[in-house]
Amino acid sequence: MFGFGLLDNGRGPAYPRILEEYALSPGQSSWFFSYAGLSGLLIGLSAPLWLPRFGAMKGLGLFNIVFALGNLLIASGLFLPENFLPSTQITLIMAGALVFGLGAGGTGICANMCVGASGPAHFHKRLYGGLHSLYAISSLIAPLVFSLHLTVGLDWRWYFAVFSFLPLLTGIYCLIQTRSSPYQWADNKSRSSSRNELFTSPWAWLVSIAFALYVSAEVILSSRLVYFVESSLGHPPSQAAFFLSLFFLGLLIGRLSMFLWSLPGGPIKWILFCLVASAGSILLGQFYSPYFFFLTGLFMSVIFPMGLTYLSSLFSRNFDNIMTMVMNSISLFIMMGHWLFGFLTDRNGIETAFAISPIFLLLSLSLFFLTDYFLSRAR
Repeated sequence: MFGFGLLDNGRGPAYPRILEEYALSPGQSSWFFSYAGLSGLLIGLSAPLWLPRFGAMKGLGLFNIVFALGNLLIASGLFLPENFLPSTQITLIMAGALVFGLGAGGTGICANMCVGASGPAHFHKRLYGGLHSLYAISSLIAPLVFSLHLTVGLDWRWYFAVFSFLPLLTGIYCLIQTRSSPYQWADNKSRSSSRNELFTSPWAWLVSIAFALYVSAEVILSSRLVYFVESSLGHPPSQAAFFLSLFFLGLLIGRLSMFLWSLPGGPIKWILFCLVASAGSILLGQFYSPYFFFLTGLFMSVIFPMGLTYLSSLFSRNFDNIMTMVMNSISLFIMMGHWLFGFLTDRNGIETAFAISPIFLLLSLSLFFLTDYFLSRAR
């Protein structure tokens, strides 16, 4: 998860460099993120085919290797002759984005399933907090290390080339050490029955979309924050990377706190409160001071682990299927969100496009609230 976070969160600082190097508009370059969402969606949709065959742990190893290959493709311009056309380099970056999404999508599904199967349900809050704390640590480091690369005069691609060895080693280690997955997928008959039950449940769809809206808001914010701070607020790249690190510092502090201490109260109350607080702090960061993005990270840090805990309490019998459903929804909404951000930036400017994140958070809030309200009444 540490290596995954370093590379995943390197895309945000790299985005302005790609726009500058290839003279692309935000709309033309939205593929850098949306292609990864598309391939992640395909991996999620095909999970019933590959997950029973490989299991979650072996799948984690395989998809880490795929993830590493995607990053090497993004960095492949380093190893091409100087007379290679820019269009060829862009094609390789696009291919890398697709492979990146395949690896990231499969890694996300397998990692969360391994945690869901590794301990008792009442301990899931802390387990998910610990898992995503590693992601938060790497997220905090990523923009600072990327900025250091640029400061010493290295090409932005070196970041992806150098750190691709982390998921590569992780994948090889998983494949060597694990001959059978600790997570056992249900048999075909019960799996099909569980899937059919979920697909006909409006609550499963509502909570999946609510989850996807939140994750999309976080991903769009973190991937475009550097570009927004540079282009709209006029800060230099090093300062923009600093504000992104502040956001990730908030994520880190919140998720480490969740791992070390168990938060009182039910997960849904924390989810609703933090969604409102996150939307408010984004607006404060946009219109008042970018230092408020630290609070955004702090509030957002609670939502994902609490959301997974909430899912496991609602769908404990078929958590594997609901996780696949959620990850598919996340990939779809991330892809749509990145395209929408690029479209609005070209049409109305970065300030308008940046409003996507708080709008998605408030929509997520509405769906989580409706789901919990009607399920509570049904009980």
